Amino acid sequence: MLRSVFAKTVWERRNGMIGWTIGVAALVVITAVFYPTIREQQDAYSQLFETMEDFASLFGVDSISEILEPPGYLNSQLYAQTLTIVLLVFAIGMGTAAVAGEEDRKTMDLLLAHPVPRWRIVVEKFAAMTALTFALALLTLVVLLLLNEPTELRLGFVELLAANVGMGLLGLFFGTLALAIGAVTGRRGLTIGLSAGAAVAAVFLVGCAPVIESIEWSQVLSPFWWYLGGRPLTAGFDVKLLGLIAGIGVLLAVAVWGFERRDVAV
Repeated sequence: MLRSVFAKTVWERRNGMIGWTIGVAALVVITAVFYPTIREQQDAYSQLFETMEDFASLFGVDSISEILEPPGYLNSQLYAQTLTIVLLVFAIGMGTAAVAGEEDRKTMDLLLAHPVPRWRIVVEKFAAMTALTFALALLTLVVLLLLNEPTELRLGFVELLAANVGMGLLGLFFGTLALAIGAVTGRRGLTIGLSAGAAVAAVFLVGCAPVIESIEWSQVLSPFWWYLGGRPLTAGFDVKLLGLIAGIGVLLAVAVWGFERRDVAV
């Protein structure tokens, strides 16, 4: 008998989480242990990076030379690039599967057959997505703390915590966007397409807007700016993260409203 949608969702993800955990840990370890090589060859890399100065914003830094320092290096290799994209894929996948995926697999009727209110299904699916998304962010934090001294990164705990909380919130934002679209439409393909398209647009705004004067102002519309704009690896927590939290709250409300009012395909 179904006792908790939250527990059911987490249990169903148990095998997949093993792969995600190994993949994320390996990515973080490989990135961190490579930093001493960058540090030892700063002159060579400085000459290489000089030709890329105009594209600094694409790497989450103000100046390309910042990549040679620990905060800029982790931003360019993890938090503004690969790891964040991995987390977005994970969260969007969970958000899509929460409602639209259940309908696509014809399993939603099994959930609705139990005396569970629709709002609770959405909220508990959201809670499961939150828990697993932040589990990957926490894993990143733990691995970096363990490698902090051996790899000469020497970043502060608060700064690393801020970066990983922000990354978790960013992933959750787009995951909740997918949840909301799926709850309103019930269409899995449309949900994935719109959510991924929104993520790509957000990356474009935060990466390209600063180098195009006419649209430079538009970077503030990107959730990536709310996450990285405060430079968490150097400044710690920033008020811009409240934008992500507010956006998540609004999207969750839309998801509950959309699922409550729609005729569900079972």
